[in-house]
Amino acid sequence: MGEHGYFFGNLDKRHQTRFDVLVKEHSYAVNAAVSGLSALPGTAQPFAATRAMTRFLNHDDIAFHALIEPAQNAARSELATNVSPFTLVVHDWSMFQFNIHTSKSDRLQRSHDKDLGYELGTALLVDAADGRPLGAMELRLRTGAGLLSTRVGTTTMPPGHIDELIEVMDESRRWQLSKTLIHVIDREADSVGHYRVWAAKGHRFLVRAYDDRVVMWKGTECSLGDVVCGLSLPFQDVLTEEGEPETITIASGTGRIRVVATEVLLHRPAKKTIPGEKTAGGHKKKVDVPGEPLTLRLIVTRVVNEVGKVIAQWCLLTNVSLNEADAAMVGRWYAWRWRIELNHPDYPSSDNRGWSRGAPCPGRFRFATTRPVASDPSPLRKWRPEPTHSIRSSNANSVNESLCPPNLWIRGHSFAG
Repeated sequence: MGEHGYFFGNLDKRHQTRFDVLVKEHSYAVNAAVSGLSALPGTAQPFAATRAMTRFLNHDDIAFHALIEPAQNAARSELATNVSPFTLVVHDWSMFQFNIHTSKSDRLQRSHDKDLGYELGTALLVDAADGRPLGAMELRLRTGAGLLSTRVGTTTMPPGHIDELIEVMDESRRWQLSKTLIHVIDREADSVGHYRVWAAKGHRFLVRAYDDRVVMWKGTECSLGDVVCGLSLPFQDVLTEEGEPETITIASGTGRIRVVATEVLLHRPAKKTIPGEKTAGGHKKKVDVPGEPLTLRLIVTRVVNEVGKVIAQWCLLTNVSLNEADAAMVGRWYAWRWRIELNHPDYPSSDNRGWSRGAPCPGRFRFATTRPVASDPSPLRKWRPEPTHSIRSSNANSVNESLCPPNLWIRGHSFAG
């Protein structure tokens, strides 16, 4: 096996070298004042570098799963020294909008005729002990022509992106990770039918649910919002190892994390959309899918600012048992997802060079697969070149590169909430 894995080690040596250069260019440009890649100091002229990159990205012999392998192996190395029995797998998607680019014949129409482009999905490994991103374990790109994936072998394209998750969860058992995986997803995955499928196959999940989700609680059918109002137990502060209240910064401000927990029963039938069919009113046609009642833990998590105002509240549903993780730990896990979202810019807006007009879609996806390796997990830091000069932002104010935080590639999709 090569230094970065079997598949990567079997690539042509020239392709391995070009991969290293691309990662360095990503890392060199990744800071607060630069968008996109930049040629390394002392290397070829920008046009020559662009031509070399284009040849690499459009080479059919370079498999997607080979390019993601260095990031996967780096994550495995990090986990080997991790004391937590758990690892978080954060799932999300980002839409690359190309509504007016008619030259792109493989655009995906997602919801309506003005919602065109490509949808990038990521399974990101996050340290359950301290919230550090460890690296992307899988990338997928939904296109009008099908699904591209870094997974070895063929990958089918299910009707919706939430339907992709069961295959990703099943695949995660072949990632050779030594930890129990907790799949963390935003509330677009709040689906009774999916909960039942995931639980039946033994996968552990943590999902932010909608407040109007109807459940059975203490023998009464009510919404999660009503459950929160009816809770008699007080909220407890999530504490750090030093015993201090743990705080988090979100879009609404900074506050301490507080949690309270109870159990709810999901008893209603799931709703399944029938592709291509409409109701008399023109809406998507849905049918009931009965299923076994499913008991889940409800972890109500609040972010409370210094004056006591609740600036965020999340209703979290999980099948992780109390014996495995208390409410404070579960609330902390989801809070880390939001901290990652706030501190790292969106991939499509910061790196659009590989998505230029007319570029073949497989080439754009290869471009995306080089990005997680530049996220600077510890084993891959050798790829980050040392700063050789200061950089200048668009407003002509000088910025010292050493002061710019590395743009950890967390939103290879948007962690939208």
